[in-house]
Amino acid sequence: MLQAGNLKKLGLAKLLEAIEQERKSGTLFIRGPKGIGSISFNQGLIVQAESPIMPRRIGRILVESGVLTQKQLQQALKAQEEGEKKSPLGEILIRLGFVDPSKLREIIRLQVADSVHTMLDWREGVFRFEEQEVFPSSDLLLSPQAVIAHSPTWTRKQTPDQEVSGAEEPPEVVSTGLMTMDRADQVKEEIDSMISRVTERLKSMEPKQAVVLVEDETLLRTIFKDKLEDFGFNVRAVDSAQAAIEELERLDTEGYYSVVVTDLVLPTISGKGVLGGLELVEHLRNNYPHIPLIMTTAYPDVNLRRKALFMGVSHYLYKPDPRQISLGELESQMSLFIEELSFYIDNLFQRREISFEKEHLGIIREELVSELLQAKMELKEVGKEVERDAWDLSFLRNTSDLILKDRKISNVADTMLDFASKNLDRAALFFVKKEDISGYRAVDRTAKEDGLASRILKIRFAPQQVGLFRGVISEKQAYWGKPPDDPDANLFFRELGNFRPKQVIAIPIIVQQTVVAILYGDVGPASPPCRNIDALMILANLASFALEISRLTSLLQQKDRPDRPRSTEAARGTAPS
Repeated sequence: MLQAGNLKKLGLAKLLEAIEQERKSGTLFIRGPKGIGSISFNQGLIVQAESPIMPRRIGRILVESGVLTQKQLQQALKAQEEGEKKSPLGEILIRLGFVDPSKLREIIRLQVADSVHTMLDWREGVFRFEEQEVFPSSDLLLSPQAVIAHSPTWTRKQTPDQEVSGAEEPPEVVSTGLMTMDRADQVKEEIDSMISRVTERLKSMEPKQAVVLVEDETLLRTIFKDKLEDFGFNVRAVDSAQAAIEELERLDTEGYYSVVVTDLVLPTISGKGVLGGLELVEHLRNNYPHIPLIMTTAYPDVNLRRKALFMGVSHYLYKPDPRQISLGELESQMSLFIEELSFYIDNLFQRREISFEKEHLGIIREELVSELLQAKMELKEVGKEVERDAWDLSFLRNTSDLILKDRKISNVADTMLDFASKNLDRAALFFVKKEDISGYRAVDRTAKEDGLASRILKIRFAPQQVGLFRGVISEKQAYWGKPPDDPDANLFFRELGNFRPKQVIAIPIIVQQTVVAILYGDVGPASPPCRNIDALMILANLASFALEISRLTSLLQQKDRPDRPRSTEAARGTAPS
């Protein structure tokens, strides 16, 4: 397991699992976007955790769970404040008899898990693990894997190689009306994602990053390169000032933003000196003043340090000298040095990112204004749709009342066609009999004079003749979509007149499990598709219900008056057979 590194490369969850598998004891220090946290382990199990994001305090958890009253908590806090020796709150609660010790241990375990949960989602930062003996109470040992599994926010992200390839595209969803509020929610989500899109675009414009490491000693160059890569840096290691200049020229041409880490004592370019690090600083200041530089050395000379900083070095660090310390101390000192070095490198990259964002604020502003204007237009359109849907709902309610109150077939037909004409170019009602299908009433809002109203009475055809109607009758299911392209359908459209539709709707009206009528409608090539198919379906069902009530009412009237023949008025009130 790595003793130090970058969270972006490994991830805290995998790190915790590795500590548990290797049964490590010690403390893991994490520096993330929200601050510094720590998790202590005994034989791979968590015994304590502290997060910079303050989790729920023990007293608050006890009150929220009903174990402790607010008054008891205040009394315990007062006793803690007045005590000469600051005792833990848990000990005071047990001493006062407010909390059972086993319950307190359960709450402490919950708080420890809570602290770990707040840090699991950190994707950026660095860590360092210090091995040491930790002696906890055995009751407080927590399995890292169990803590991860019960996290309320952290989920394992699917890696690219786990994604399913070749998955089918989801089917296109066609709105059938009265769905405007879902669109409003969608626009809000688009506004939320707008900022992310602009930010991602800006990040894609940021130059790539590289660390140019200049170290002439092979062993140190290898150790520094490996450990810096563990922290997630892209490291280009070279052994001389001349090689560093050539590498920087190449990186600058490829659009990289570089940070140079160089040793002070290097062969000069001319070969006549040993302070090649200072010679490299001078060359960079003359040719690449935008490239920051960190200087390292094992020789603590104050004058050289002052000179390097005066020449423009960003940071001047003292590195461990393998010749001056034992092998046992080298590893720990080297880890501390690399951690400090990585902090300064990361700081320089962050300063560059901030500067880059300031330079491109104009781009961000233009993108946001454009996106917001588009979103505003979409929301305005959504508002219009909401108004239309509110009107449609009101009209549908009134139409439904009319159908149920006046159940004569002529009035039901007029009410349905009135509503259908608000959403369709043409609407017609056809009666269905065993021997034929005949036109009854119709409206055509595209014609100056509604000739369809008189022409519909002459339209008559066999039930099996037109495939559109044949399917509706046999399946007792509505159809909407493109018009069928067959000779019989084309003949039917010619009889309707004016145009061949781009969308047709045929909804059955059913009485006693039999299709007794069909509500037909269509829209022309220049008109938008019908929005309220759902509403038309509701009306057709209400019409079926109203006609069924009318039929039963007629039967009851005949039963009450068996000596009287069936009246003409009652016959008109029933659906055609």
